[in-house]
Amino acid sequence: MDLYATDLRFMGDNEEDKTYDFCIHGKVVLKIDGVVLSDGNTEWCVSASAYHFLRTLFQDRLIDAENQIIPCCGEFLIPSEDQTTVTIIGCPNGIDFSVSREKENIIIRMRDNKTFTVRFDEYASAVIAYAKQIEDFYRQNPPRRFQDKFDKNGFSAFCNEWYTLMNKARAFSSDIANVEKIVFDEKIYPKNIKITKESKKPIWKDTLLNVLKELGAGLVVASVAVVLFLLGIAIFYTDDLPMEFFVFLGFFVVLAILCIIAAIVYIIQKIKAKHTKKKNSDDKE
Repeated sequence: MDLYATDLRFMGDNEEDKTYDFCIHGKVVLKIDGVVLSDGNTEWCVSASAYHFLRTLFQDRLIDAENQIIPCCGEFLIPSEDQTTVTIIGCPNGIDFSVSREKENIIIRMRDNKTFTVRFDEYASAVIAYAKQIEDFYRQNPPRRFQDKFDKNGFSAFCNEWYTLMNKARAFSSDIANVEKIVFDEKIYPKNIKITKESKKPIWKDTLLNVLKELGAGLVVASVAVVLFLLGIAIFYTDDLPMEFFVFLGFFVVLAILCIIAAIVYIIQKIKAKHTKKKNSDDKE
C-alpha cells in the first residue's frame, strides 16, 4: 500500500495571508495492490485527510458523504466542549471508502462494493508516515494565526486530538520516537483582510455562480418594476384593457412575490449562519 502527499502548501495571496490558513493543501497518492485510488493529480485538504486516516487505526469508518477520508476541503473545525476532539466539516467533494479491521487485516470497501485487503501493520505504517508528513509541514512553517477565537479553538482541538492519536499510534510503529507539538499563535488577529483561497471549482463555475447571483437580484428588481408599470397602466386604463392584460399582470405579481420571498429566505439563512458561528465563538470564550 502506498499513501503519501505531494505539493504541500498553505493558501493565500502573500506570506502573511498564508499564516491564517490552518489547513494544509496538497495532492494525495493512494495505491493498493497496484490499483490507483488517488492519482496525485488533484489537490485535496491533506491535513483533514491525515486526521481521518489516523482515526481508522483505532475505530472503523463508514462511508460518509459529508466527511470524506480524502476531502476536497475541511477548514470548518468544530471543537468539543473540552477541546480534546474535533469535528471537521467541508464540502461534499472528495474520495471516500469504508475502513474496517478484521483480525490482522484492514478491509477497505469502495462505493461500488469493490474491496481491498491490507495487512494491518502495512496499513498502519503507511498511515503514520502520511501523518508525519503533515505534522512536519506544520512545524516547518510559521505558527498558524487566527482572526477569531472560534477558528483558534477549532485548530487547538484538532492539535489536541492529533497528539492523542499519534501517541496511541506509537504502539504500532517504532518510527514515532516522540510527538512534537504543532505550534500556533495564541493571540487573535482580527484583521480586516480577506484571505483569497483558490477555488477547487473550475473558473467557469465560479463565473456562472456570480452571474446567477446577479441575475437573481436583477430579477427581483425587474419583476417589481414591471408590476409597478403594469399597475400604473391598469389604474388609468382599467375600462379599455382586455382580460389577457390582467392575466399577464397577475403572472408578474406572483413572480415578484416569489422572488422577494426567496431573497428574504436567503438573507435570513445567512444571518442565522453568521449568528450561529458568532454564538459558538462566544460560548468558547
